[in-house]
Amino acid sequence: MTKRHVKDVPDIDLYVCGFPCQPFSMAGKRLGEQDDRGCLWIECVKIIERKRPIVFILENVPQFQQTNAFNEILRKCSKNYVTNWALLNTKNFGVPQSRKRLFIVGTRMDMTNLKETPKILCQPTVLHSRIIESIIDRHDTTNEYDALTSRQKMQLKPYVDAGGIFVDLNFLFNPFRQSLKTTSSCLTTKNSLWCCPMQRRANIKEWLQLQGFSTNGWKQVVSDSQMKHQIGNSMSVPVLRSLLKGALESLT
Repeated sequence: MTKRHVKDVPDIDLYVCGFPCQPFSMAGKRLGEQDDRGCLWIECVKIIERKRPIVFILENVPQFQQTNAFNEILRKCSKNYVTNWALLNTKNFGVPQSRKRLFIVGTRMDMTNLKETPKILCQPTVLHSRIIESIIDRHDTTNEYDALTSRQKMQLKPYVDAGGIFVDLNFLFNPFRQSLKTTSSCLTTKNSLWCCPMQRRANIKEWLQLQGFSTNGWKQVVSDSQMKHQIGNSMSVPVLRSLLKGALESLT
């Protein structure tokens, strides 16, 4: 992103970007803009200012809201866009994954007669969540329990006893065990999501469904590790779909 020339980027009507969250995430070192990745939001703004898409959607972790960069994005983009932001959780959009993310949405002023962002962009209709048990791939009978360390087994037991379904092995100190009966831990880029009922790591099919992707006709062309990394980095499909619907409805 830093090496390309903005003038060489094709003209676009819709711009969607989830710039790196590691510098701001609670799971990272939280170095912010001291981390080179923490400055890539600048490249996003360059595209918006120069290419002037009709609609843009930017996404990052909730902690980004507490940065000067967040305020700078709003300041720069509000010159030409009806701009607003929202903290949205995937579990409220029909997918049983607890994944809270910050979304910044802008509609170009000359393409809308609205003076403020419509509520649907900030508070889309909350959908009834899919039952988490329906996501379990019971055809995959691989058993990986013996591969866990004694410490992991001990830490995992309270979640199993509480009826947890999908639990992140890297965050077994999380106290919200009861909620994991109905929602999954937030997907990350690491292969650490454990399927308690099947005693194995969650597989690709389960990962896809927890992000709202369809598994019909899916063709995998990379390794499982790379695949999970990509899914963990992606935006939840139903959330993005709802935001796009609201943005398009606001156009003249």
